[in-house]
Amino acid sequence: MKIFTRAKEALLLSDTSPKVTALSMAVGVALAFSPFPGLQFIFAIVLTHWLRLNSMVVIVGILVHNPWTFFPIHLSGIVVGDLVLYRKMQSMDAFREFPWHELGLRTTFSSEFWQENGSLFLSFLLPFFWGHMILAALMAVLSYYLTLKFLKRNPTFDDENGKVESTS
Repeated sequence: MKIFTRAKEALLLSDTSPKVTALSMAVGVALAFSPFPGLQFIFAIVLTHWLRLNSMVVIVGILVHNPWTFFPIHLSGIVVGDLVLYRKMQSMDAFREFPWHELGLRTTFSSEFWQENGSLFLSFLLPFFWGHMILAALMAVLSYYLTLKFLKRNPTFDDENGKVESTS
């Protein structure tokens, strides 16, 4: 698949050290699993500048969150949050009961709608938030070590300054 080849190239063509490259990937993956869908790129710009990370590698990590992984990532966040907070699956019922079909531009800003459905919304928002925070931390640690292992195993990668060595 072409996308994996491009991701591998982005990692190998990184002009940063292996540790910074792995940290950049970990930050990107953590943002992909964060409970703030849609804000990942804004957080990436701030964190890349603040932590002096490789922006291309951070973006590769963020792209773990895509249309094919959107549903599994968010479902697993709710499941993990439920299991951690309540030790059982309880917020999926609230998620199903929430009147999504009524949610629109008018109802989003309607106090009556939120007075009626606010507690139902909060009952799955808390597991969503904490489940995603836990998954983001776990996936960041996992991706850091896997990226570092990948970079150190690649024979064309210079371990000291992080540049790809010429093979010719």
